[in-house]
Amino acid sequence: MQVQKFSTLPYTRPDYAAAQQKLRELTEQAEHAADYAALKAVVKERNALTAIGQPAYLLPTRQRQSCRRICTDEAEFV
Repeated sequence: MQVQKFSTLPYTRPDYAAAQQKLRELTEQAEHAADYAALKAVVKERNALTAIGQPAYLLPTRQRQSCRRICTDEAEFV
């Protein structure tokens, strides 16, 4: 049986890089649009990013602030 070695750093995984790029694009779109669907998409991507091993508090400051604002706005919608 062959043992695969995995890096302990989540940002070396290709799925993380793709998710981070998509999150960045969706965050920029949501900042310019007051569309509820766009806000939900950013929250979904943020959750997907966290699920693949990148905690939300390690996101760049701009994205972290956007996610915090979006989560607050989303709570008001519910």
